[in-house]
Order: sequence, then C-alpha cells, then structure tokens
Amino acid sequence: MALNFHFGKARTVNLTIKDHIIRFVELKQANPPVPARTGARFLPPGIVKDGKIIDPETLETIMEECVANWKISRKQVRFLVPDPFVVIRKTSIPPDIKDDEIRGYLYMELGTSIHLPFEEAVFDFYPLSGKDSEKKELLLFAAPEEIVKEYVDLLERARLKPNAADISCLALYRLYHQFDFIANNDILMFESSICWRNLFPPKTCKRIH
Repeated sequence: MALNFHFGKARTVNLTIKDHIIRFVELKQANPPVPARTGARFLPPGIVKDGKIIDPETLETIMEECVANWKISRKQVRFLVPDPFVVIRKTSIPPDIKDDEIRGYLYMELGTSIHLPFEEAVFDFYPLSGKDSEKKELLLFAAPEEIVKEYVDLLERARLKPNAADISCLALYRLYHQFDFIANNDILMFESSICWRNLFPPKTCKRIH
C-alpha cells in the first residue's frame, strides 16, 4: 500500500483529524485554489490522543454527524496522516534501478537495508537526483499501515471515499509554493511533531504520484 498524493480533477474534500478537532475544507477548481466550504467540530478529550484513535466508536458517531451536517456523504476525501507517525528519510538506491522498479525495490528493502520504527508500512517517495547521476537519491515518506488503515476505515464507515493520504508539512509547502510566498532559492523549515526538515526547492516541489 502506498501513500497517494495524486488527487485527480474531481472536487475533493480535504480533512484533518486532530486530538481536539475535526476540520474540513472543499476547494473550488481554481488556480490558486479558493475555499468553497469549510467546517469544524471540536472533539471531547480522550477520543484521539497523539494522533492515535483511542475511542473509535465515539469518533465514528461524531464523524457520521459531521458528514451529515456538512453534506459531504460519498465525497472523495484526502486526509492528513497524523504527524507523530510520519517518517521522512533521505535514502539512496542502486543507480541501475529503473524508475518503474523503484517502488518494488523499496518494498523489498523495507526492514532489511531500509529500517523504519514500525514493521508494516505504507510509503511513497520523491526522486532527488537526476537520471544522469551516479547514484539515485530519494526522499522516502512512510507511516504505519495500521494507523493509516484505522483512518481509512473510519472514513469509509462514515460514507466517505478516501482516495489520498497526505503529510502536513508537504501540504503546507505546496500552499506556500502555489501562492508564490517563497523565492526559488528559499529553504523552508517546518516545525511539527515529525521533526525539522529541509524540503524541496520550489522548482522540484510536485505532488507525488
């Protein structure tokens, strides 16, 4: 299973679930994007803690109420993976690995030459080096499959159609880039519970397919 950053052309609901609140925004198809509808619902303490769903039954009930009140039933939805569970790591792979073989290679190497703090992972990657480089360098994005599946199952039970998982720092970076808040040589540093990260220069910042 892969983290999916390709969202297509259909209007998609953007959703984030924090320890204390659920938020959504639906964007108009414009460049730059314009919010069409927004909503928020505060959560009682103890339902979600540090991104982990503690009380799934209560959260499901609240999520169903939100879906009904916001009139987003059966909508395509992209959601944020909770920051505490996200790993972003720079790694190298043999230069003879073809582009269409990278995902399979990473899948085979997870747990052997590529070590993560969890066993079963969902992941995606972004190539950092060009085709003519002596070695291929990637940014690897990974999260525990169990955690991602909990959120996918929650959204599906609430009659939503999750089609993409995103990472908060990358979503924020794309927003800055799309609104031209940064210059070509800028390096942004994001503080979150993931960690401090140097991210892509603007010309290489693309959604990951």
